Amino acid sequence: TILQRFLAILGALLMEVLSWVIMLAIACGCSYWANIKGYSRWIWFFASSWIALIVIACMPKIDDLEESKKEKQRSIGNIIGIVMLVASLTWGFAVGYLNK
Repeated sequence: TILQRFLAILGALLMEVLSWVIMLAIACGCSYWANIKGYSRWIWFFASSWIALIVIACMPKIDDLEESKKEKQRSIGNIIGIVMLVASLTWGFAVGYLNK
């Protein structure tokens, strides 16, 4: 019936919106946490995933390090974020391409 079709479409739309809200929340969380620890918020915003949250949790806070190690650790942390960003984009394009 028309009502069943409408409810099915509405349910699919709500699930799509919910998935985008969850992804945005994860991205904002990664960005915020990376910024607090002293890393680039934008790199980690775009590299965000559940794995990125775990990686950020394992990385040290820049302010707690010796002065001589701060810049090196910041660079290493941001490079890890860039690698995760490139890997996730590559994975996303590969999955999209293979599902055609």
